[in-house]
Amino acid sequence: MAAKAWKRLSAREDKSLTEDRKSLIERYMIDAEEAQARPQLAAEEQARRAAAEEAKRAAEAKRAAEEAKRAAEEEARRAAEERARRAAEEARRVAAEEAKRAAEEEAQRAAAEEEARRAAAAEIVEPREQAEPESARLPIYRWFDAPARRDEAPHLHETARARNDRRPDRREPRSGPSSF
Repeated sequence: MAAKAWKRLSAREDKSLTEDRKSLIERYMIDAEEAQARPQLAAEEQARRAAAEEAKRAAEAKRAAEEAKRAAEEEARRAAEERARRAAEEARRVAAEEAKRAAEEEAQRAAAEEEARRAAAAEIVEPREQAEPESARLPIYRWFDAPARRDEAPHLHETARARNDRRPDRREPRSGPSSF
């Protein structure tokens, strides 16, 4: 075998070799930087996810608080409506009782007035029933109760009227005999 002769590489080949080495070194350096940055990126991503999860929980808590507030307001409104309805029913019941009581009092008052009228009518009727019978009175006194009859004694009426016209203190004609 023949001994190989050692040749020196040309400058151009040296240059490409150094370029290859530089690119390898860069690649390894990039990989090393990337390897160092990966945990940091993972930590940042985890922090971002945690922040998003926290924001989501905060939004849910806020929505739940708003829902609870709305439910409390609705419950308060319903309670107020129920109180108003009960107060209205109580007012209607009291008004109905008052109207019933007033109607009963009015009916009692009307019954009392009717009873008083009946009693007054009975009292008016009773004295006539208890009055002396006509036959018990003397006939001479009947002419005091009877009105004057103009057709029986027209001359007496005219004479009495003429007499009354002359006297200023007597303006109304008298019925019955004169007391002269």
